[in-house]
Amino acid sequence: MLTISLNTLIWLFPIAFMLHEFEEILFLKPWIKNNKSTITTRFPFFASRFKTFTKGFSTRKFSLIVAEEFVLVSAVAFAAAEWEWYNLLVGVLMAYAFHLLIHLVQFIAYRRYIPAIVTTIVTAPYVIFAIFYMLASGIAQLNLSVIIGVLVFIAIAANLVLSHWIVRIIKF
Repeated sequence: MLTISLNTLIWLFPIAFMLHEFEEILFLKPWIKNNKSTITTRFPFFASRFKTFTKGFSTRKFSLIVAEEFVLVSAVAFAAAEWEWYNLLVGVLMAYAFHLLIHLVQFIAYRRYIPAIVTTIVTAPYVIFAIFYMLASGIAQLNLSVIIGVLVFIAIAANLVLSHWIVRIIKF
């Protein structure tokens, strides 16, 4: 039987998050360059959004967004470890699991490598285990965690829109 301390389970989240983000940081820019025309041709309904996302895209700016998200993820892990805010952590893990599911759908639709799919497959078992462990052990409640997860997903989406807007106007 697998035994893991709750603190280890909690602090694995920022590690798993960054592992996933490192794949995107390292491979997204060259992938965009090599796949831009294929994406816009195969998925014309996403073409304008994809062009908007990739216009002015830089690894440096993307890394700045990731750094801000890492601070937030680490703050959630800290809150869970220090103040027992387990429902918040499970809610964030649920939102992150949905994020991983989106990458899986992207991969299935594109039928080729996309930056993030390798670490989606690698980190998903941890995310699923952590959610089920905390719910099954009773330290987090499903209803409250789902509500928090939905609110967190909305907040993350708004944060990403704001972050992308900010890095577009920053000159560096």
